[in-house]
Amino acid sequence: MNNSILIRAAGVIVVSLLLILFLSIVSPLNSNHGAAYRCRSCGTSNSEQQASAQTAEIKSLEGQEKEEAVEKALSTKEFQLVASILSEIGYQPSLDDSTAMRAKKVVDHKPTEYMVVGIRFVGDPKSRLVFAVVFVKPYQEATVYRADEDYRILEVLVRAEKGRVTGGKLVPTIQANQVINPIDHAFLTGVPPPSCSPPCGTCQFCFQECLAYDIPQLIYCCAYCIGFPNLTVVVMCVGLYCPSCFYTNCISWNSYCRDCTPDTSYLPECMGCP
Repeated sequence: MNNSILIRAAGVIVVSLLLILFLSIVSPLNSNHGAAYRCRSCGTSNSEQQASAQTAEIKSLEGQEKEEAVEKALSTKEFQLVASILSEIGYQPSLDDSTAMRAKKVVDHKPTEYMVVGIRFVGDPKSRLVFAVVFVKPYQEATVYRADEDYRILEVLVRAEKGRVTGGKLVPTIQANQVINPIDHAFLTGVPPPSCSPPCGTCQFCFQECLAYDIPQLIYCCAYCIGFPNLTVVVMCVGLYCPSCFYTNCISWNSYCRDCTPDTSYLPECMGCP
């Protein structure tokens, strides 16, 4: 068995053990927790989450369906943008480790269908888990994550939306007023985003992006997603069903001023701007 297979197998084992650990934490059979807990992000109880989860449809794609979904993800401009940035530091996609899912949920009282693809990247010098989550439908977006600090921290390496790169640790911002919170490894809890200081100028708005999440708290926040086989799929699930968990469990923020565009004309700071 070669080293790459051993590394991959070890990564799967670590992630599996992590999920088993947090499954035991949120289980009603655990004497340290009640049968219901309060979701910190959505304000619903465990039983309420399970009830809503039963109405959600989620399907893991295999065979030709999976191949077609992965091909669509690879062809999106967003994935190509993040992949080109990763290639500059030695990361390459590994299609053998890709996964895909189709899901349905009700948004604004309307059923909406999603297609999400997870693509693993290899080439990390420390053998860390690196993967892209690509939303193919109903919108196109790609975010690359890296699990670090023994799978405790989930870093955002690069993100692309609407055909352009919008942030991440690998994309240094050139705007002024940049504020980055250092990660306190001894006490990982969600922290509020900092504001831009000094305030942004005319036709600018304060943009806040998260650069790292606390993995255990992210999983605990969206308990419905706990039973999936690996961290990539768990993150895909959280992005679908509990997106507010990403906000409440961010442990490192980047805030800076961004120029207004037609896409941000709805913001108070951008109204009336060209």
